[in-house]
Amino acid sequence: MPPESLPPESPPFAAPPGDGILVSALVSTYGAERFMEGLLEDLEGQSIRDQLEIIVVDSASPGREGEIVRAWQKRYDNIVYLRTDKRENAHCSVNRAFRMSRGRYITPAATDDRHHPRCFERLVARLEADPTAMLAWGDSAVTCTENQSFTEADVIGWFLWPEYDLRTLFDCCIIGPQPLYRRELHEWHGGFDEGMLVAGDYEMWLRAAAAGHRLVHVPELLGLYLQNPRGNEYSNQKLCAEESERARLRHWGVRWGTRPEPRSSFFVPAGASLRGPVRAPATAAPPPSPTSTPPGESRTAVPTQAPPCLTKSTPETFLSSALPRTAVPTQAPPRRDKSVGFPCVTVVVPTRNRPEWLLRAVSSALAQRDIEVEVIVVNDGGSSVEESLLKLDAGSRLVSLRLPLARERSAARNVGLALARNEWITFLDDDDWWNEDHLSGLLEHARHARARIVYSDARMVLEEPRPGAPAGYAATGEQIMTLPNFDRTELLIGNFIPILCALVHRDCFAEAGGFDESLSTHEDWDLWLRLSSRSSFHHVPRVSANISWRDDGSSTTSSRHDDFARTCALIHERYRPEAERFPGVVEAQQRYLDAMRARHAATARRPHVGVPTGLPDEMPGRVPALVPAVEGPDSEQALAAAKLALAESRLGEARTHLDRLLAQTPSHGEGWLTEGVLSIQELDYPRAASAFERAIEFGADARRSRLGFAMAALGADRAGEAWDTLVELEMRAPGDTEITYWLIRAGVVLERWDALAVHLGEHLEIRPEDHATRFALAGIQLRRGAVAEAEKIHGELLRRAPQLAGLDDLASALVNAVAS
Repeated sequence: MPPESLPPESPPFAAPPGDGILVSALVSTYGAERFMEGLLEDLEGQSIRDQLEIIVVDSASPGREGEIVRAWQKRYDNIVYLRTDKRENAHCSVNRAFRMSRGRYITPAATDDRHHPRCFERLVARLEADPTAMLAWGDSAVTCTENQSFTEADVIGWFLWPEYDLRTLFDCCIIGPQPLYRRELHEWHGGFDEGMLVAGDYEMWLRAAAAGHRLVHVPELLGLYLQNPRGNEYSNQKLCAEESERARLRHWGVRWGTRPEPRSSFFVPAGASLRGPVRAPATAAPPPSPTSTPPGESRTAVPTQAPPCLTKSTPETFLSSALPRTAVPTQAPPRRDKSVGFPCVTVVVPTRNRPEWLLRAVSSALAQRDIEVEVIVVNDGGSSVEESLLKLDAGSRLVSLRLPLARERSAARNVGLALARNEWITFLDDDDWWNEDHLSGLLEHARHARARIVYSDARMVLEEPRPGAPAGYAATGEQIMTLPNFDRTELLIGNFIPILCALVHRDCFAEAGGFDESLSTHEDWDLWLRLSSRSSFHHVPRVSANISWRDDGSSTTSSRHDDFARTCALIHERYRPEAERFPGVVEAQQRYLDAMRARHAATARRPHVGVPTGLPDEMPGRVPALVPAVEGPDSEQALAAAKLALAESRLGEARTHLDRLLAQTPSHGEGWLTEGVLSIQELDYPRAASAFERAIEFGADARRSRLGFAMAALGADRAGEAWDTLVELEMRAPGDTEITYWLIRAGVVLERWDALAVHLGEHLEIRPEDHATRFALAGIQLRRGAVAEAEKIHGELLRRAPQLAGLDDLASALVNAVAS
């Protein structure tokens, strides 16, 4: 059980309040000149201004913050300003400000956030009424517009937080962006962790909660949070997730049982329902009554009530990841009602100024059979689509959100991703559409295969301008896109998965991140590469997605030819170290890029190309000659054709070419090596083992042939032969991660725990960064009964790779081992 919510007996020291100061607002600033006037006006507008001090630490900012603050100091005597010689992170600056403070209560004040005029008064009153509580926080409105006051903000949603619970806090950071706490809390725990760049505040709250302090939520709308694309959390989303998880691991007590997975979120978007006015949920408390508004103050323009519950998020999730460069909701919002028994899928649809096509796309999403869908339309700074969407009579299944400025489709998708409530997430461009059984077919396969990412085949539909047709275009041709089974090596060369074909479990985004907003094209390809490094993709060979293909510049693909080549080269460079590990891949990447540039040059010379003859570059697929045509003997042509057919999972065709090759040249080592690979795919392991032996005999690549033999021997229940082969390979190539992986597979079958412990220890001496192998060694030590060694490895992993999947399970296994 979590600890009782009781404060420690007393802090080691506690500075008494000085000169009647009730609250100290601590401000860290760097590059925030444009916010400073509004911040000081906001803080000086607090109802307890006469009991407030404002301490601004300028962390060697290049801006004019100092000039602005000094001007305000001439008007107010409660502002303290300090400029440091060198830049330091925000947590260092806040700790420095605290050491200068005199207030009984402390509140960190972000330069871009704002407060209700009675925010500090209300939070202090809550803590004064409950001496056992150490920290209080209220709900917040959310805006995308800089420097708007609390009373005049254009609100896009609200943070409506739950009541405090220790498990919920470890689930997600439920402490709002404008907390206030007793100074003893800061003194007792030594301030914010200055080694953390982003999540130091969350770590502080977890530290306090784990120590037994009581934290309290005030269910009133007291703050305004800016969705700031240049803010600390926003621009460091991946680091925020990493630091948050490290903080959870640091402070969760094993004795409390299984730590909750970070899934919840608590953001309610404005316009959650497309029908009727915004209304309050029964549990939402309004802000202070307008009757108490000070003379001359306008009443709040922020809606005092939130819409019916859709989603809520945290600064760690939605607002630091709603528009991030690689955004990801590390915590899932509350699940929808599953009483109907249907799976739940969130469909994210980015759009800008294409309402007619948008209706077709959204209608196809809402028409999915046997699926409960939530469709999130993110209007990327375009004209309003609300009136058009109302025609669909979608009720609560459809959410529409408009970004005030165009941020491009990656940012729009990231917003939808952050708002998604369901277990499965997919993306649909506003000019594409699905068959009615698209999602049900993907989910059926995912359930049977226990897959986390699945993708379908597609139909590319050529659409040409036609007066009077819907959206002014009519279908004039089509081409079936039969996608290959997944191969990460070929994904390194080019993208072959259209974005509308894929369905992804939300946990995958928590691990890999969202869309990279620095990429204006090929952002989906980059995402697939990051996802596939952690999760396998499963191909569902059925055509259920429809891609609109237009050559007149009205689609992204036809209007951004040059950019596709640019981002293709960028992604090739980004993943070059991995590509260099596989023979021929770098060369294939160059052929792929050259072919793309040639197609663009050819397209630029003609205004219309007619029925498409290949995949659009937005989802370019394989270059037709990944294995180039080979001039020379028939055997070499047959080998090239067999490799190409094998790469595209045309196993029958590959078999025909290989049989011809080996009949003509029975001593062809590379042919036998390819025969072994094909036989493994055909699940004929004895034949594969024999083929690899022939490959070794006739001089094929020794490592690949021997490793292939070991894999085939395992499949043929000849684990002893596999083990011996792999041990020999390891002696020749110590530190080879792939060989070690298969050695573990063979050793587990044979239960050679002692030998595995030795081999893996030697491997880690060469590859100390191989955390997957280190994790496997911990399990092997448990099998050997070496619990102390396993605990030591677990501790090393917590320090070196705290986000590694399975650490919680390993901790549970260790607890069980100690108990037994």
